[in-house]
Amino acid sequence: MLERTILGIRFARTARIAGLAVLLATCGLLSACGQRGPLVFPKPPPAAPSQG
Repeated sequence: MLERTILGIRFARTARIAGLAVLLATCGLLSACGQRGPLVFPKPPPAAPSQG
């Protein structure tokens, strides 16, 4: 039971870090495209379905 809790906490932390990394990358990409010229992608690309 304890191992499952530890795994859950570890997975949640990893997912949070991955989410922040994706968010930062998306913001950086959008800002770079915005500085270069008109936005190439008017709507954000769909999120990757692969989780875990």
